[in-house]
Amino acid sequence: IYHWLKHKGSFSIIDQELIMSLLEQLNDLAKVESDLSSLPKDPEVQNKRYSFLQDMMRITEKVGEHLEETIKMVIEADSRKDALTKALSRRYLPAIAQKEVMYARHTDNAFSVMMIDIDDFKLINDTHGHRAGDAVLEELAEILMDRVRPGDYVFRYGGEEFLTIISETNVDTATHIAEDIRLQIAENHFQNLDKDAIRFSVSIGVAEYDFHPDFMRTVEVADKRLYKAK
Repeated sequence: IYHWLKHKGSFSIIDQELIMSLLEQLNDLAKVESDLSSLPKDPEVQNKRYSFLQDMMRITEKVGEHLEETIKMVIEADSRKDALTKALSRRYLPAIAQKEVMYARHTDNAFSVMMIDIDDFKLINDTHGHRAGDAVLEELAEILMDRVRPGDYVFRYGGEEFLTIISETNVDTATHIAEDIRLQIAENHFQNLDKDAIRFSVSIGVAEYDFHPDFMRTVEVADKRLYKAK
């Protein structure tokens, strides 16, 4: 949850720091009110309890207002997804990449990029049909989203190509993740809609962000390594 809040959460919560502060205040007031409730029920204690309860109601209303805005943002976030695979649409990559670049440069903690491409995808379409090709894309996207953490990002970058941003992760760890993904797909016997058994493989290129302001430099390195892998 903490990892999600630092990365994806900031795109869903209008003012993350404010909500966290309000929740902390609410928690502190609840503790004091609980302590007061155990004291004798004299007028002074009752007045203090009433005052704390009023403050709690006021803060709860503020949290509710911000959460309502958050729900609207979460609903809007669905429009960022590719209709077929439910991965993020490529058009949102610049905004998200810029945020990850700023976070990495501020914390001196690099992220890594993976470029994933389905091998011989045209052959899958030609042999099994385009419905099967679509199902393979959905299968790959699901595997990628299951393998990365909630705070990481999976984009449909092109026709059969995906890009992932693995936050706060160096190239060695990202390469290990990539190899796990490659093996999982290679060992998978996928049944398409016509019950034909389909096996497919992917090639993956991995690169670590080099702290240059231009995020696309890292993408280009990952892309070159992808085609070397092929």
